[in-house]
Amino acid sequence: MEGHIYVYGIISHYEDSEASQYGEVNLKDISNQLTNNKEADTLIVHINSMGGDVYEGYAIHDILQATGKKIITQAEGLVASIATVVFLAGSERKITENSELMIHNPWGFAGGDSSQVQKYADQLKKEEDKLAEFYASKTGLSVDEIIQMMKDETYITADMAVEKKFATSKVTQIKAVAKLNIKQMTEKEINDKIEAGTNGVFDKIKAFFKSSGVIKDLVLKTADNKDLDFGDSIQDASEIAVGSEAKVEGKPAEGDYLMPGGKTFVFASGKITEIKEKEESNEDVEALKAENESLKNQLTEAQNLLKDVQNDMKAFKAQITSDIKGFNPEKPAESGDASTKRTSYLNK
Repeated sequence: MEGHIYVYGIISHYEDSEASQYGEVNLKDISNQLTNNKEADTLIVHINSMGGDVYEGYAIHDILQATGKKIITQAEGLVASIATVVFLAGSERKITENSELMIHNPWGFAGGDSSQVQKYADQLKKEEDKLAEFYASKTGLSVDEIIQMMKDETYITADMAVEKKFATSKVTQIKAVAKLNIKQMTEKEINDKIEAGTNGVFDKIKAFFKSSGVIKDLVLKTADNKDLDFGDSIQDASEIAVGSEAKVEGKPAEGDYLMPGGKTFVFASGKITEIKEKEESNEDVEALKAENESLKNQLTEAQNLLKDVQNDMKAFKAQITSDIKGFNPEKPAESGDASTKRTSYLNK
């Protein structure tokens, strides 16, 4: 009895149960397919994949061989990178006439200081050597020839695959084993699927940067020195609000957590339900009362001083007005020289 396993899509290490909706294949998906074909004694593994995660590819290869059943792999389109490792799990390896395999050196991203980047480069070299030895053991080619093919990023046609023993035979047609049921969708359903797929890609990019140390969790110390971990969805403490999620010692936060500044976060099932601002103590209240009373006394003194100044100004104004009204200068004399007139005028 034959069973059919499908490796259609990017090989991903994210064990999402709905990975196939995003064009991905993971170990969980293959395991589920094997369970659905447990009565089969022969498994035909259909492969059309650009590759993906190295470790997940090896895992899928191993789980297929561990079934103890006859494995027939069939390349249908492009079988590239780590997907070729899955292809080589078959004791029979078929390739359609218009399909191609592609092998190359493993690659990835690294972040950090020079020692961290060098460590990652060394690990890549180990994976490169491991792949070359794996291909050589399956095909009979020399490791040196395989290394050169990987370095050149070699596309292998159907005829070349058979010649170099990556494949055991070339087939001219594929027997239909199932009818693809294309569901009609509304525009909203299509947009929702596109959005879900886009979010999935961004989540993976974000996860990569987080694993590289570029994105760090926001962790705050409580007043009793516990770590309140808000994860990477919040980058600044000012963003914390009701509904924000946090963990303590890897478990959802529960109860009240007093912070050093006096603020209290109240959690239920890992989510903030209330934020209590700092409560003023009796000592703080009394200090404020005393300060308020002192300010009142100072204000009263200032008001009294202002009244005194206003009264002095009134008295000064009255005196000036009286002096001006009582001033009556003498009429200058009719005769005498200039000096006499001047002296008389000044002395009144």
